[in-house]
Amino acid sequence: MPKGFAFNCVASFAMGSITNEVALFSFDNAVFALIPGAQIELGFDVSHWTPNPDELESWKLTANECGLELSMEEQIESATLRKRIVTIPPLLMEACAVEVGWQSVSIDEPEVRAIVEHLPKGASHFSSISNSNRGIRVTRDEFGGLIGLCCMNRVKAR
Repeated sequence: MPKGFAFNCVASFAMGSITNEVALFSFDNAVFALIPGAQIELGFDVSHWTPNPDELESWKLTANECGLELSMEEQIESATLRKRIVTIPPLLMEACAVEVGWQSVSIDEPEVRAIVEHLPKGASHFSSISNSNRGIRVTRDEFGGLIGLCCMNRVKAR
């Protein structure tokens, strides 16, 4: 295991009729699932697929709206890779989705206060690019309080 990871437990996860036992690890207040390595088939063979009526209708609308000239099958074939066997090594994947790249900033900063003044009633979050070219976001915590966030790449650039 990479340095700093600690084993937590083995837990059962189900999707539909499939249940798997998954080893969970912790690192820096986050939970990671161990994805075992395997040889798997990736890719798509459009010649073994028949679109259903809903898919055909949806494609007609999309093709007309976007000015696409290829058939659905030609478009899919151009956007997918051929079927092939690949080896995926074991890996750790964070078990809960989180957004990275934002750093807390004081709710009292002038740029944050300016966003708060225009925050629509009942809005859970609101984003803005302020005049100083910092990406600023205001969101609410689980208790309804306001949290100010700043895009980290812009913070580092300053």
